[in-house]
Amino acid sequence: MKTKILFILLLLTSPSFWLVMFHLPQALGYWQRLPQSIVATIKSKSQSQYLIYIDELRWAGRSFHRNDLLSRILYNKSLFVLNEFFDFIQYAQPKLYFLAGDGSVFSPRRLEPISSLLFPFWILGILKIIKDKKFLVPSAYCLFMLIGYASGQKNLALLFPVLILNVYISTLGLKDHKRIIPIILIYGVYITGMNIWLSIS
Repeated sequence: MKTKILFILLLLTSPSFWLVMFHLPQALGYWQRLPQSIVATIKSKSQSQYLIYIDELRWAGRSFHRNDLLSRILYNKSLFVLNEFFDFIQYAQPKLYFLAGDGSVFSPRRLEPISSLLFPFWILGILKIIKDKKFLVPSAYCLFMLIGYASGQKNLALLFPVLILNVYISTLGLKDHKRIIPIILIYGVYITGMNIWLSIS
């Protein structure tokens, strides 16, 4: 099966793809408000309590109210950057896409957004991308993650491009395992059908 056809079939058997499509006006609303969301997020991060009270944290830290070297190491702006980096990484966690979803109308109830059976093949796809040194996919992945992070909202409307890229990466890992493809597609049809059933029930 050609990669393009397999990718389309996997995308069409991913419940969250249909949920975003069914709630398209609401999803587009998030994108229309994206500039305001980014400005608000940047403003809130620049006014973080940690940054405002960093000096007080040093003086009342672990060194008995002395602004010494240990307090400066424990409480500094680089730790704020590190914390923000870990927040950024949360937008890439597989659990969001292959298991739990975002808890909004863009995620199915009690089902995974993308078939969880694809997760092992997603890992194989990542390894294939690294082996082939295809930097376009990881670059696009990071860019769309950044959009979600900058918005301050972890929902699959703004992360829809990341969801699509996850399906594509899974396709790269699955395409060489032809015997497994029918099982993956049957399960995808099942969870998509269940999602429709649960949505209307």
